[in-house]
Amino acid sequence: MAQNKIWVFACIALIIACRQQTEVHEPENSALIPKMESWESKISVSTEGRLNVVVSAGHTFQYPEDPIINFEDEISVDFYDQKNGHISNLIANTATLNKQTNDMYAFGNIFVKTDSGLVLLTTSLFFDSQQEWIYTKDSVEFRTTKDTLWGVGFESDVNLENWKIEMPTGKFKQD
Repeated sequence: MAQNKIWVFACIALIIACRQQTEVHEPENSALIPKMESWESKISVSTEGRLNVVVSAGHTFQYPEDPIINFEDEISVDFYDQKNGHISNLIANTATLNKQTNDMYAFGNIFVKTDSGLVLLTTSLFFDSQQEWIYTKDSVEFRTTKDTLWGVGFESDVNLENWKIEMPTGKFKQD
């Protein structure tokens, strides 16, 4: 019996002695590590129960204490009208979404196409969610079913029906 007690005591002592102490090391600047990160994700943005925008991205992340959600890798943004009908799609290299305002910035090789066939090409685009209006101060190419227009600066509703190009030039077809 005493031998069993010694054996149990020896095993416990051995386990305690071999136990490795691990320390948790916090990075020096934890703000550089995302608090939220996901891959192949979709985020829906709605106002008062009405779907406005659906953002799909290969990589989505957000940093601590930051209201901005970052999107990269195959960004696709679908816009919807007042009746939740799809009206246009935006493709970009990267984008950001402000969680407080639902405003969005898209950057790099932007391609917007409406369901009616209108096309906008640019390198940066801002979406004002309250006005449901898009803006850029960069160079644009805008294609209708008949014409191609270029300019610097552009603003429009998200279905590209009410648009304005600053400093326009273009190619027009006459009927």
